[in-house]
Parts: sequence; C-alpha cells; structure tokens
Amino acid sequence: MNPFIILTDLSDKRLLYININNIVLFEKRFLKDYKNRDSGSPYTYIVLEAGSQSTRDVIESEEEIMSMITSYYEAAL
Repeated sequence: MNPFIILTDLSDKRLLYININNIVLFEKRFLKDYKNRDSGSPYTYIVLEAGSQSTRDVIESEEEIMSMITSYYEAAL
C-alpha cells in the first residue's frame, strides 16, 4: 500500500502528496477573521519531519486526515 495521501493546499488549492510516515503532528486551526474573531474558517496545520521541519496548511479536516491514515494501516494488516 502507498503511504502517500493527497491533500489540498489552503493558499493555492494545489494538490500535495504527503507521506504519512513524515507527519509529526496535525491540528485544527482557524483563519483569522478580523470582523468576527470567533468564526474564522477552519483548516488543518501539519508539521512534517524533513531535515528542518516544514509545515503545510491544508483544507482537509483533522477527521479526514485521520481517516486516511487509519485506512492505510488497516490495509497493511
């Protein structure tokens, strides 16, 4: 099974192919909305292990990413 998941970059909507083995953490964050600080749009922030740590902001939710990772490991059994 392929360890890469396909996610969508928040800023320019390009597809990102990310190896799940390089994900250090991911968490839900919110875009800053200066008119109403409590209701910025959600996105997922990902930290990747790569020489010097790199990050990605993606459209997919934490739940969607966790589902992709779980599917990979369930298929590997």
